[in-house]
Amino acid sequence: VDTYIMPPIANATTLSFGLDVGGTVLDVDHPDLQDVRSVLEVLPFSGGEALSLPAQGNVDGEVTAIVTQHAQDAIEDGHEVAFQTDGAKYQYRCFLESWLEGVPVVPSPAGEWDDCP
Repeated sequence: VDTYIMPPIANATTLSFGLDVGGTVLDVDHPDLQDVRSVLEVLPFSGGEALSLPAQGNVDGEVTAIVTQHAQDAIEDGHEVAFQTDGAKYQYRCFLESWLEGVPVVPSPAGEWDDCP
């Protein structure tokens, strides 16, 4: 769990940015988050939806606007998953590489240096 930007704050940002959630949603059954609403519960307020991955162009076919959730590792707080876990690093790398070619793709998590779709 990201204890720097707790899920209710992150969810407010997700809604205000008009993001969809991609892939497996982890905050639904997390034991530390039973007193807060899951992103799936609040997405309808912004018209957002849960998407399977890979996903791209979810906004007017031209913009990819997706948030993903990743389990934290045993080293750092959940706030650091983008720098600590292979799946998140893979998604960032593939998103940026595909952006160079056009509408970026958010793939399913994989090994950090696996080939992008």
